[in-house]
Amino acid sequence: MFTPAYCNLYFGGMKTTTRAGALILCLSFALMSFAQVPFTDPESEVVSSKHIQRLKDGVLLVRLESNQKKFETITKALDRASNPKDSLAWAMELEDTMIETAQRQYTITDAVSEEYRFSDVAYFMDFDTRAILDRTKNPLKADLKTEVTLDSDKPVYILFHGHTPESKIDGYVILNSNLNNIPRPFPNNVSTSGLAALFGNDYTHIRRLNGKLFKYYQKVMSSQEGN
Repeated sequence: MFTPAYCNLYFGGMKTTTRAGALILCLSFALMSFAQVPFTDPESEVVSSKHIQRLKDGVLLVRLESNQKKFETITKALDRASNPKDSLAWAMELEDTMIETAQRQYTITDAVSEEYRFSDVAYFMDFDTRAILDRTKNPLKADLKTEVTLDSDKPVYILFHGHTPESKIDGYVILNSNLNNIPRPFPNNVSTSGLAALFGNDYTHIRRLNGKLFKYYQKVMSSQEGN
């Protein structure tokens, strides 16, 4: 499968101009391979159609990166710093990480708030994943302060930025409440790599995901009306 790393290795020996054009072409293949809908069997069709209807009636829980491990590492290094110079360096690293994390969380919550309309939505930090799925802790509104109380029978799905097992290309991915992939043709991801990264951003990525969900939902409902 084409990936950006594979492209760079394969075309590394070419002239600069040729390599640049070839790399762009290869990235295009990577994007298409991520978004391509493979052949699906009838059973997957049934499972997917049920999931899209459950998501429409449920809530999409957006998992936000907390950078908890990085914070812990920096904090330990700051505590162990033996001179003012090292202390200052680690303190600045801690501040930069706090700003970077907060900005990333804001961008994602704002993008989802602006562009996602398919279902209800709420947010949570990655370190709360188990508690959220066990429903021992409530997710949050976009302000990341106000709790959202979910009905016990309300279906939940998880949205996160990462990659699926069948692809190493980053994207926004939807999982079911067991943190498992949802089979195609359910639109379980949108790429944020390759050309999507060059010509898009979090807002356009979420808009594409929202559109794909609505399109598939309308297809499922039309099919049921025709039966």
